[in-house]
Amino acid sequence: MFYVDGKPVEFVKSYPHLGHIIKACMDDNEDISHRRGAFIGQENNVLCYFNTRNSHTKYRLFQSYSTRFYGCELWCMLDDEVQGLCTAWRKSIRKIWELPYRTHSYLLPLLCCSLPLFDQLCIRSLNFVQRCLAHDSDVVKFISADLH
Repeated sequence: MFYVDGKPVEFVKSYPHLGHIIKACMDDNEDISHRRGAFIGQENNVLCYFNTRNSHTKYRLFQSYSTRFYGCELWCMLDDEVQGLCTAWRKSIRKIWELPYRTHSYLLPLLCCSLPLFDQLCIRSLNFVQRCLAHDSDVVKFISADLH
């Protein structure tokens, strides 16, 4: 057992920090799953509190309140939980626009005039890596070279 300032250091498999779940095994699935649950809750709040508004207004509110995925730039986009989050996004779009369940998922971004969620997440990740590679610090450049 390790001690810091006379107090034992607790070993845990995961730990919440600044709204993210950090795991000892360095995967993102628990964090993404947690964010998916929060996303669904926010989407339900928009639909509940603004149910009398038209679909366009609900969509704009949904975009403002529900699609902030801070830290997603560091997620592994190959994680299965990312696809679960994208599925939840598509279901939300169908609810907001009051579309049938069987509306093809390729049509949803076109209705919203936006990219699919997976594409948005990938662009954010690529922009993050690009900014790191162009950073003034040689240390940041060196570490980020392993990201791509």
